[in-house]
Amino acid sequence: MSITKSKASRSGAAALTLTAIIALTGPLAACRDDGEGGPVAGWSTVDPMVNHPIAVGVRPYQLTLDLAREDKGLTRQQADDALRFFRRYRLQGKTALAIEMPEHARGSLAEEQLQALLVNAAVPTRAVRYVTPGTYGEGNAITMAFETGYVAHPPECGYWPDNLSESRENVPYWNFGCAQSRNLAMMVANPNDLIGPRRSTPRLSDRRDVVMKKYTGGEETSAATTEVEQKADVSQNQ
Repeated sequence: MSITKSKASRSGAAALTLTAIIALTGPLAACRDDGEGGPVAGWSTVDPMVNHPIAVGVRPYQLTLDLAREDKGLTRQQADDALRFFRRYRLQGKTALAIEMPEHARGSLAEEQLQALLVNAAVPTRAVRYVTPGTYGEGNAITMAFETGYVAHPPECGYWPDNLSESRENVPYWNFGCAQSRNLAMMVANPNDLIGPRRSTPRLSDRRDVVMKKYTGGEETSAATTEVEQKADVSQNQ
């Protein structure tokens, strides 16, 4: 027994099939992302690089030493702080070491102590620049400042705006990727690498010149086989 469909039933099935195709391609078209243009209004940003960026900038360091009215010099704590400050400058300083010396501190015991600490920390004299009072501080204390190279500032994590147990959206949560960005910012040795790649080092031209000379002269360009390599080749072929 054969089963046949009438023209009306076939047209109805075709219409039903077309309706099903349209119904299925609608959500798929809404999920399509061709990568062109910016984000669409209403879409939530789920890119960790956008939500948790690593800020790279210059970090200023500053130290203020309040002096007593009498010329008693620096306290032991102030001397230790100044020495650590100078040593940090030796390691990370990228600009001149600016020292703001108030008028009443010029020629005092505190200035002599600072000069001795500069020598102790091996800070060169050409790196020190004296500025007018009030440039960094209020002008009534010894203020020293310098800037380092680029420093990576990690993003702050721990923000949970939504309850993940009640979320029905198949999208990454807000903290997704934050720990990786934070760890990378805290472990990177040279933050300049996050801004751009390093310049290529010059090529090693010694071996290249030898090979090109042999190539242009019609000689074999491969390196000579050592005795150990020859014995290894013989043992493998046996």
